[in-house]
Amino acid sequence: MDIAAIVERRAHIDDGLVIVDTFLNHRVEPPLMTQIGAQLASLCDIRPGDIVATVEASGIAPSMATATAAGVDFIYAKKTVSRPPEPIVSLPVASTTKRTTYHVGVRPALLAGIERAWIIDDFLSDGHAALALASIMEECDVPVAGCAFVIEKTFRTGRHRLEEAGHSVASLVAVDSVDEGLIVRRGADAR
Repeated sequence: MDIAAIVERRAHIDDGLVIVDTFLNHRVEPPLMTQIGAQLASLCDIRPGDIVATVEASGIAPSMATATAAGVDFIYAKKTVSRPPEPIVSLPVASTTKRTTYHVGVRPALLAGIERAWIIDDFLSDGHAALALASIMEECDVPVAGCAFVIEKTFRTGRHRLEEAGHSVASLVAVDSVDEGLIVRRGADAR
């Protein structure tokens, strides 16, 4: 299944945002999400003992599909308005889309016995959520094996910031521009 062609055909632009809420991150089509999960899992070297990690809410569907395809568990960091109390490990995250800051957090005990984490999400824009989640995983003594996204906005700073922090990055779909219409191609990398 050509996910890039589906995004190109069905997404639209609203105020500089790529809107995919009719099939990816609000209303979800299970057969499509199953294919997305299989393709994301193929970009990653997910092994027994690994976990797929994301931030709620729009990353949950592709993360669960990826974890299912790879045969591992997944975990999502919960969002809160203010810093949650311990034992939650959390960090503030600036949301490019919502233009606000929130906290994301994970209870470390839920990561007991996990060897590595793969960060999976619907979008990579500026990388704030992925970088925060990577820091949380590492603070919980779970190294990050890599990051994979359904859609990457290549004209934003996310990939550069993640790679600069030492993380491999992959995407199924690369959006190269939204200025004069949606310019989409197949994504790449990782493993």
